[in-house]
Amino acid sequence: MARAFELRVFVDQVGETTQVSEKFKKRELVGKLEGEYPEHYKFEFVQDKVSLLDDVLEGTYLTISFNLKGRKVEKQGQDPAYFTSLQGWKVEA
Repeated sequence: MARAFELRVFVDQVGETTQVSEKFKKRELVGKLEGEYPEHYKFEFVQDKVSLLDDVLEGTYLTISFNLKGRKVEKQGQDPAYFTSLQGWKVEA
């Protein structure tokens, strides 16, 4: 089950929409959480959510609502690999 979170970030980079397959597209945004020790996060927006980034400008602040998602990938004869993603579903200026 995905967990929902919200962060206010400084927008460093807004990527172009990438058509991963015939039925799947995604777009990425890199945001910086400012403070004494700034941290950068990459958020993925998929399918119909890619359009949420159309009017987002680099160098501005944005509140992003996102799900924390994780998955395990097992390939025969190898140790499992684990992946985590921040999947955005809402943005507010």
